[in-house]
Amino acid sequence: MKIINIKSIKTTLAHKEIKRKALVKVGELKSKVQTVNYAWLEEGESFSPHKHNDCEELYFFLEGKGEMKIDDKIFTVKKNDFVVVEVGEWHSLKNTSSKKLIFFTVRILI
Repeated sequence: MKIINIKSIKTTLAHKEIKRKALVKVGELKSKVQTVNYAWLEEGESFSPHKHNDCEELYFFLEGKGEMKIDDKIFTVKKNDFVVVEVGEWHSLKNTSSKKLIFFTVRILI
């Protein structure tokens, strides 16, 4: 069993742009779950398009509003939205609100 308080986790960067608190890191679990992150983008921040050829990535939005681009399609995302990024899809995210865009990500190996 593992119980973690988010306040006790050091903030790091994912993809050199996304502030996050890594709840689960690569190799910590026996399942195919690779990472679990509590992450956020400040007002106007974004992360560059990238893809994962070995996993699916799930996003659950807790606060704020943004634009998520998956391949050539742009979607508005907001609190309570859940997004599945499939294997090999290019994706990026931009905070379009005046407050933090806060979300969870889960990467699952295929």
